[in-house]
Amino acid sequence: MLALAVVWTGLACGLEPTDRARAFERELLGQAGRDKMFYVEQPDGPKLSLGGYMQFRYFDVVGGDQAPKDVTSGFTMQRTRLLISGTLPEQKIEFLILPSAGPNGQLSFFDAWTRWNISDEWSLTVGQFKLPLLREWLVAERYLLAIERSVVNTTFCTIYSQGVQLEYRSQALHLMAAVSDGIRGFNTRYDAPGEADYALTARVEALFDGSWAQFGDVTSLGNEQGGLMGGVALHHQGHTDTFAGVPIEALTELTLDLSWEARRASLMAGGIARYLERDGGDDSVDYGVLVQGGVFVSDTLELFARGAMVIPDSDSSGDDPFPAITGGLTWYIAGHALRFKADAEWFPNDLPDTVILNFGPDPGSGLLGPGGGQVALRAEFQLVF
Repeated sequence: MLALAVVWTGLACGLEPTDRARAFERELLGQAGRDKMFYVEQPDGPKLSLGGYMQFRYFDVVGGDQAPKDVTSGFTMQRTRLLISGTLPEQKIEFLILPSAGPNGQLSFFDAWTRWNISDEWSLTVGQFKLPLLREWLVAERYLLAIERSVVNTTFCTIYSQGVQLEYRSQALHLMAAVSDGIRGFNTRYDAPGEADYALTARVEALFDGSWAQFGDVTSLGNEQGGLMGGVALHHQGHTDTFAGVPIEALTELTLDLSWEARRASLMAGGIARYLERDGGDDSVDYGVLVQGGVFVSDTLELFARGAMVIPDSDSSGDDPFPAITGGLTWYIAGHALRFKADAEWFPNDLPDTVILNFGPDPGSGLLGPGGGQVALRAEFQLVF
């Protein structure tokens, strides 16, 4: 790659390359290609792939008793991410590194793992990865139905963690089991206060119809057949010094989900329950439910809708459920690689009336003010390369 860069620099500066340089350049370019991602590959050897995606958004948030004004609007570069992956075929090893910059422009790392494919069905992953719990979170941002994930995901999601995961996949069954540092235990040292003493996560998915590949997103884009998949997952972690700023003795989450896809329509539903055992008592059980679906009205235009709700423990000081209703459309200019989305999300209730750990304002979805009746109008342009 360095030699290729030197040759390219010489050409750009007007230098005449030697015959040897031309031959070496042809050799290098002969090993490069583009199969969804740009890659360089040696014959019967390792392969390095490079890609990424950008999500550019516009927000117009109306109502919600925002201070100091009642309307907030503007542009943001929500996500800018680079995908660096590769394989070592002789050792059946693959890896993924995901550097990412959010709206503040600061660089961070999310995925950073190595996977050993023990056989066609079994694999072992070590490093930093998504814990296998909520389906809405396991689907990559570039393959979502709405512009952003739901308030249920924001409240209950495991995000990333560091650990070890054993995985099994057959034609009809997918099992994942992970030992990790717990929810949101990523980019931290082993002695960080946000890491759990221990954490176990397990997810089982059953494919009743269709193929695994079509459930890599949550739309029916490109489907040649229908499909049905169900999942159940459990996460438990021990004492954590600070979870969302609060010390907890233990946390357990259980989730169920069902995904259905036809050739031009899709539907996904799921629910989650979380039991929090706090230091000194005051335990709580909170819930979340989600239903979303989309239908193609042409080959490239999809309409979608979503209903989501977080439900606090009945003994909470603010025990009102918090719903969020979303509707919009997607124009697939070139599939997921180049698309435009526009949607509106309505938050009818007041934020202070719902007290639940890790719930509150979320600029990424447009939930800003404390008052009810807030509407977030959103538009997104996505490029995947």
